[in-house]
Amino acid sequence: MYNTSIDLDEMMSNRESDIRDLTGRILLATPNIPDIYMRKSMVYICRHSNGEALGLVVNKILPEINLLQILTKGSLGDAGNIKIHIGGDQDIDKCYILHTNQNLSENTIFVRDNIFMTTCDDLMKSFSFVMSKSERKILCLGCYRWGAQELENEVSSNYWIPIPSDEALIFGDSRTDKWSKAFLKIGLRSPLFLDKFGKA
Repeated sequence: MYNTSIDLDEMMSNRESDIRDLTGRILLATPNIPDIYMRKSMVYICRHSNGEALGLVVNKILPEINLLQILTKGSLGDAGNIKIHIGGDQDIDKCYILHTNQNLSENTIFVRDNIFMTTCDDLMKSFSFVMSKSERKILCLGCYRWGAQELENEVSSNYWIPIPSDEALIFGDSRTDKWSKAFLKIGLRSPLFLDKFGKA
């Protein structure tokens, strides 16, 4: 059962005090966000330091027709069962893998808690990496980056609501509405949400 007792004003106040380091946090796009591409996005922040940030959208899947086109010259095999997420509109030629395994490669960084990120420039190698892991994982094409102080400014402008990391949300089935589930999980239902932040 979802917790509905959260104090929204307290959450907003706490948000202002901890936006300097959002590494390992989930960001939920609000209806106020001006970037159409990021509407209803749920982003996991993999790095936030010196005012710059990198995150991965973890609730949007690449259409299967595009996946088949990408793999035209390769053998699908078990890789055909892997869902590719649209991680962002930057570095779209690079693969980013979120995972909970501790089997690291030279391109793996520890994010926070039990989550790691591995980068790879080759899609088929990324499939091999993902299929070799038995724990939770997400494969993303591209990422989303913020320059110095851009993310802090966007959060302060109510474009994003930061919430604690939640493996069930991050690695859950992206064919469901993970964005709405996240708001329900922190106790924000649609009428309250729209009253507080304004309609899209």
